[in-house]
Order: sequence, then C-alpha cells, then structure tokens
Amino acid sequence: MSAAAGVRGGENENDKNDTTPFVLKASSHSGVSSVAVSNKWSTLKRRSNVLLNAVENLKGYKPDVVANNKSKLSASETLMRSPRSKMFVVAIVAIVNTCDLLGEVLTMPIMPYLYQSFPFATQKQINGGLGVFSSEAAKIGLGTTMNVGPSVYVFGALCASLMSAGYHKWIGKRGAFLVWTFGGAVGFLLCGFAGDYKWGIGVFWFFRFATGLFAGGEATLSSYIAEMFPDNAERSQMLATAQGVSFPFALLIGPVSSGFLIDLNGKYTTMFAPFYAGALLEVVAGVLVLFCVPELHKESGASSDASAALTKSDSTAGDEVKVQSGNWRRHVYLTWVAAFFAEIGEGALNHVQNIGFIRYPWVGNNFRWVFMLFSVVVMVALPMALNVMQRSPAIAAALFRWISAILLGLIVLPTSVVPYLFLVYLHYSFKIAGQVSADNMVVDLTPAEERDKMIGYDKAINQFFNGISPFLFIPMFLDNEKWGPYPKGCNAAEGMCFVSQCASIYPKSLCGKFPEGTFLIATAVATLLAGFVYVPLFKRFPWKPLEMEYKPTEEETAAKEAYDKAKDEGGAGDVSWLSSKDYMEVNLERAKNGLPPVEMPFGTFDEDRSAGQLEKIKRYAKRDFEYMSKQTSVWVYMMKHGTPEEKKEIMMFIESMMSADPPTDADKKPFLEWLWLWLQYAGYGNPSQSPRVWKAIFMTVFPFILENGEHNPEFKEKADEVFMKAEHIMSGLLKMERANEKALNAASNLSWRSIRIRGL
Repeated sequence: MSAAAGVRGGENENDKNDTTPFVLKASSHSGVSSVAVSNKWSTLKRRSNVLLNAVENLKGYKPDVVANNKSKLSASETLMRSPRSKMFVVAIVAIVNTCDLLGEVLTMPIMPYLYQSFPFATQKQINGGLGVFSSEAAKIGLGTTMNVGPSVYVFGALCASLMSAGYHKWIGKRGAFLVWTFGGAVGFLLCGFAGDYKWGIGVFWFFRFATGLFAGGEATLSSYIAEMFPDNAERSQMLATAQGVSFPFALLIGPVSSGFLIDLNGKYTTMFAPFYAGALLEVVAGVLVLFCVPELHKESGASSDASAALTKSDSTAGDEVKVQSGNWRRHVYLTWVAAFFAEIGEGALNHVQNIGFIRYPWVGNNFRWVFMLFSVVVMVALPMALNVMQRSPAIAAALFRWISAILLGLIVLPTSVVPYLFLVYLHYSFKIAGQVSADNMVVDLTPAEERDKMIGYDKAINQFFNGISPFLFIPMFLDNEKWGPYPKGCNAAEGMCFVSQCASIYPKSLCGKFPEGTFLIATAVATLLAGFVYVPLFKRFPWKPLEMEYKPTEEETAAKEAYDKAKDEGGAGDVSWLSSKDYMEVNLERAKNGLPPVEMPFGTFDEDRSAGQLEKIKRYAKRDFEYMSKQTSVWVYMMKHGTPEEKKEIMMFIESMMSADPPTDADKKPFLEWLWLWLQYAGYGNPSQSPRVWKAIFMTVFPFILENGEHNPEFKEKADEVFMKAEHIMSGLLKMERANEKALNAASNLSWRSIRIRGL
C-alpha cells in the first residue's frame, strides 16, 4: 500500500511569498486631515508606479536597458508572477473583452428592423431609421439580405483574426488590444453615420466589414491569457473564466440596452443609437487597456530577448513534447474539419430569424427578448463546458456536439412557440459548450512559439465557416422546403400568410422538393458528423480524473500546525495524525531532497485501545481511503499524459520509495502483534480452526500487486500498474467500510418487537 502513499504535487511556495500586488481601494476622505490625504495619495502614487512600470514594456526593453534597470524588470516580473496580480489583469482584459463584445451585441437585435418594411410605421420612426434599407433589401431578397448582413462583419473579423499574430509581433498584445478597441470605435461611428445619413446599404455593409477588421480582440485575449498561464489546466480555467464573464454579460445586457436605446424618443425612433453606444464602449475598453493592461513581451527584436528572460521559466515542458511529436498540426486540422461541420450546421439565431419569425409572430414581435434569453443559456453552458472540459476537451466537444445534433432534430416536432424556443435554447447551450471546448483544445495542442499564429488561424477558420454557413444549408434546404401557410390560422385572403416561395440561389427544379423540417435534419446530421471528427483526439485528450478538493478537519489542521511548529523548532515532527494529503506532501518534499518516505513506530494495540484511538483511526480511515483513491487516479493520469515536469516529480518519488530500506524483523513484529490482538478483540476466534478461510480473507482484502513491491527491480517500469491496483484496493476498502457501517447500523436498530412469525 506504500505505493499509493506520498505521490502528490505540493503547492508552489513561491506563490505564497509573492509581493502583494497593486490594488486600488476606494475610500472617503471626509473628515480626514490633509496630512492623511497626502500620505494616502503618496501610497496610491507609489503603487500606481508599480503598474505603470510594467506598462512601460510596450516601448520595448533592450538587453542593456534590462541589465541597467532592474527596478522596471522586477516590477513587471512581480506583476506577472503574483497570482493575485495575474487575476487582476485577467479581470481587466475580461472587462475589455466584454465591452468589445457588448458593442457588437448591442447592434444585433436591431438588424431585422433595418431590412424589413413596416407599412404602419410613423414618419418619426422612418426618420429614426426603421426600415431604412428595406427598399434595397427587397431588390436583393429579404432572406439573402438578412444572411449577408451578419456575414460581412464576420468576414471582416476573419481578416482581423488572421492579422492578430502579426500585430502581436509588431506592436505586442497590448498594442493589438488598443488597435481593436479604438479602431472598433471608429467603425461603429461610421456604421451609425451610414444609417442616419442614409448612405445606402452598400456603404453600410462596407463599414460593417471595416468594423469587423477591428474585431480581433478574442484572438488577442486567448493569446494573452495563454502566455500568462503556461500550465494547461490553469490556462483552460482562466480562458473559460474570462469568456464566462464576457459572453453572458454581453448577451444579457446587450439586447435590453439596445431596446432602451432605440426607444429613447418613442418606439423604434433612434435605430442607430446602439452603434454610437458601441463606439463609446470601445473607447472605454481602450482606456482600460492603456492604463491597466501591461505588455507581457513583444516577439521581435531586442525586446523579445529581454522578455524571454521573464517568461523562460514559464514555458512548459509539455510544449517540447508537442513539438517533438509532430502530430499537433494534424490534430489542429482535425478540429477545423469538425468546425466546418459544426458551423455549416450552426444556426440557433438562424432558426429564430428564418423559421421563428415566420411560424410564430410572437418571436418577431419580441425578438430582442428572445435574443436576450440566449445570455441565460450561455451562463449555464459555459460552467458546464468548463467542468467537462477539465476532464477531456476532446470528449467534451464531441459529447456536446452530439447532444446538440439530437436537439436540432427534435426542433422539427413542436407546433407551438414555447417548446420550439425551449429546444432552440437547449441546443444553443450545448453548441456554445462544444465551441468553448474546441477552442481550448486548439490552445492546448499548439506549442507556445506557434500559439499566437494558430489562435488567429483558428478564430479565422471558425469565422469563415460561420460566414458562409447561411449561404449553404439555408438556401439549399430551407428555401426549397414545402411549408406553410404560416402562421397557423392566418388569413390568406388578407395577405397575412407566408408560404414557401423558393427564393433560392439553387435551380428552380428543387423548389418544393424537400419536406418541412429538412433544413433542421440536415443541420443535425452535419453537427453529428462534427462530433465524430473529434473521436481520433480522444487518445490525445483521455478522460482525466479531477483532483479531490480536500477540506481538512479541525483535528487534521491541529495536527499539521503541531507538525509545522515542531519542524520550525528543529524537531522531526509527528506525522501520526496528519491527513493523507499532508502526509503525502511531506513524503514528496523528502523525495525532492533525495530522502526515502518518512517512517514512524507502528505502536501497540494496547496503547491504541487504552488511549481511545481505535474509533479515531476508523474515522480517519474513511477520509484516507477517499483521498488516496481519488489522487491515485490523478497520479496515474499524470504518469501517462502529464507534462515532463509532472512525470519527473512522480518519478522522483518512485525512486525515493525504492531507496527505502526493506522492513526488518523489528518492523514486522509490532505489525503482526497488533493484527493478532485486533482479531481477538473484535471476536474473530482462532485462525487455526479455519486456516484456509483466513488465508483467503487476507488474499482477498490484500490482493497481489507486485512481488516485493517497491523493492522489485521492475517497480519503476510498472509503477502505473501498481498505483492503479492500489487505487482499486482503496476504492474497495471504501465501499467495504460503507457497507459495514450500513449493515451494523441496520443490525443495531433491529428490535425483537419487529420480528413476527408468519401466521401469528
């Protein structure tokens, strides 16, 4: 069982000793003396300089400057090495990303009102932009217009993603954030002017494309956080956290705010106000970047050499393995193939705009509220994605795609708006979860030196597929379906009915050839195929057991404090009552120092019994079994799929175990005596009366693992098998403990009064 004890990664003590990060605290100065105010201002100014020194990295360090200006180097290093400072910066870039997204989300709900005609609109509403492009949209085709409108922005964003890596090398990631934010502000302003001054749909689309050219913030966000957090697990969590703040908040606030903005002067009379609000948000985001986001390093010239000194220790050994394997590109390409099928079959919003508007008038009349509810879905989807993604992003992506495909197929069935929207939202939640899993998988797959470029390519590829998707399945299937008249119960004589008109770019021979629901079935099949594309990546990202979140009891905390105090005073420290977690950390620390696992006297049965420790041992046992069972699975995973540093750490402990002296007769004697006395005390009789049964009991409870255990020369090569067997034993003991406790409780509650003889 010693094979399972002591293998555990300890906490990074450097994190505990980091300099306290810069934090701004708001306070009231009413009634405070001028001296106090001056002192507070000096402190604030001094702390601000720490952050501003880090921001100076944008100007680029030269090697000789770094050598002669250690204060600036250490300020940047302190900011980036302290966990609390990192979280502060992550919070800022998440806010920046939220402002960036919110600007675009503000404009999405108003698009249908720009392209459609409204016969009963007042002159005030028409002057405000309601249906401003309706005449041009009618010539082009309303369905085509509503699909082209979002696509021009998406294709601009595609170009921005492709340019992001170049910007990162040229002006750094902080500089790229500034380009995206202030450039986006100009784009939103021009879009607003194109509508308010009626420059035409072509000019409007051109400025929408231009605005998309400054929509590379998401690629820069991923690249920035990936550089801050080299560890795969921590990076995935931070990326999902930043996205988990940005997307839900933007989707929640955007549609509501958009509605208030366009209703400022009456119902739908200020249609382009959301564009001006988007410009203002981009300016706010840019100011935050300017003053609160430091440059990590620039990747060209002398500055990259200097910054490499800061980040060299952060580069993970796992990246070296990815480069050597040569398979990472092939794996990334697989995710793009999956993205093709997923985006081609995408369309939660397309379903609502192209199906919901026609079938259910309520959707058209309440579109911004329908859109707003997507934010609630995202708030549910992202935590779900994070939890499963930590186990295996590949399995998570495939699973979510498959569930999404099933829900797409079910959307065909509803005949009323409530179940229809319920299925659409449910599908969208799994779609978002699958997308987040796929995005993080690309980041994990790509080596650090290629990550900037591949993140940009990945965003661009996804945006390209998203941009062309409305021109494939919608005109191919939806426009050629035979459906209608809609909405149900409409009056055809009054011209209030919609029927399929085959307004398709495909041959008229296809008109009406597909039954209603073909579009949804086709998208479901495409999404299903996307999930299957991830299957080859299951081997690269196997199901990872999660580490147990261990909360020590008061007894365990007291034992650890007593141990630490004894160590501080130069003593050995008593490990007898340390929790399994603390005991393993002690052994791991010894392994790092080239020492074998700690040993302690076994003690006698009479001592344990007289001190009342038998029940305490049993109480500890349950927590010990739970922790060791969970953690052993994690260690086995790390041995097979962890980074070289994680593997090296575990191998150090294995070698430490092998270096320990074999047990002597003096070690065996107290153990055997304790076991014998326990059997007598517990009422198990004389083993000599049934030796075969007793031998079987011992071999069942303690099955064969490896002859001579850690002292076997093959132990090092078979350590993962040994640990896995130990994990099964721990799981079995835990189940046995629970079963025994349940049986004993049931027996103790049994009363003779509850026993009845049948027939009496």
